[in-house]
Amino acid sequence: MVYSLAEDQMGYVTAAQAAAAGIARAHLVMMERRGSLERVSRGVYRLVHFPVSPLAQYMQATLWPYDRAGRVEDRVRGVLSHETALALYELSDVAPPKVHITVPRSYRVQREIPAYLVVHRADLAPGEVTALEGMPSAMFR
Repeated sequence: MVYSLAEDQMGYVTAAQAAAAGIARAHLVMMERRGSLERVSRGVYRLVHFPVSPLAQYMQATLWPYDRAGRVEDRVRGVLSHETALALYELSDVAPPKVHITVPRSYRVQREIPAYLVVHRADLAPGEVTALEGMPSAMFR
């Protein structure tokens, strides 16, 4: 079951996604102890035997804000933005040293932001977000 959740996310799954699918957090902990799952940040896990994509860190970044308390529909997924989105769309030759994501203005970070991330706040309209390699990304006009 965890594999089916992670399959479309480059091998990543959040504890919140697993819980919404009826998978107990204890099951994730057991998989981690057995070495089939690794915790990459609070609430975000990666299947160890899933092929690693060159874009894996970007997927991890989009999932990082997802694991928060509240209803499933309240859970936030980061949108790749700024220099990161420009580089992914090949609109810039800049290779940003950190991954930039945008979350809604109302999202409050209640844990330490990983060193590889820059978090921006803006309320993006649905027409301003697209999927790039299965990851939400800001569109450019």
